Amino acid sequence: MKSFKTGKGAKMPAEIIFALDYPTLGEASAAVKLLNKEITFFKVGLQLFTACGPRAVRMIREAGGEVFLDLKIHDIPATCRGAVKSVSKLGCYSTTIHVQAGREALEEAGKDRKNGTPRLWGVTVLSSLSSGSPMEAAQKANDSNIEGVVVSGSQVKKVKSAFPNLEIIVPGIRPEGFEKSDQKRVLTPSEAVRSGADYLVIGRPIRKAPDPLSAARKIKREISEAAE
Repeated sequence: MKSFKTGKGAKMPAEIIFALDYPTLGEASAAVKLLNKEITFFKVGLQLFTACGPRAVRMIREAGGEVFLDLKIHDIPATCRGAVKSVSKLGCYSTTIHVQAGREALEEAGKDRKNGTPRLWGVTVLSSLSSGSPMEAAQKANDSNIEGVVVSGSQVKKVKSAFPNLEIIVPGIRPEGFEKSDQKRVLTPSEAVRSGADYLVIGRPIRKAPDPLSAARKIKREISEAAE
């Protein structure tokens, strides 16, 4: 994909992925309709997918958006392969797989994809945890031909420097002044961009804003200015 948009067609240094962390399809659909003039990439996580299944993906695709299906796949190699094959049929741009599943599972997971989709993004260490070795996990992902890795804010620069070909996806993005909540390691949007992030997963700072559309626009301006 990597055709990052500002809403006016200009290129962005990093793409916002809005986290559709809603319990119902109606709430998620309303958010997509509100934000899709500014944001065209949406994350469907376990909460929404468990409640609505493929309908959530179809809703986003019909609105012209791209889907990051964040399933955090972690199982035996054959099951990982089957899961990714099913994700491919849904037309998702990307999905997540735990690097701890092992090299065989990571390699097996990518075998039935068509045209390289969905892109596989390896989960290194969950952003709500404070332990683990993101660099070791990123090395495993790189050795297994995974396209990207999900890393915490504190590790972005180090991982990008060591593995420049990996796409870097960063959750836990918090604009200045926004509470950290359950995220242990956070960056502001501008800090993430300057550190080398390619995709910023943002939920609460937009979802909980009094005016979510204005909040999205403000974050996009910050991202654009960070690259200047």
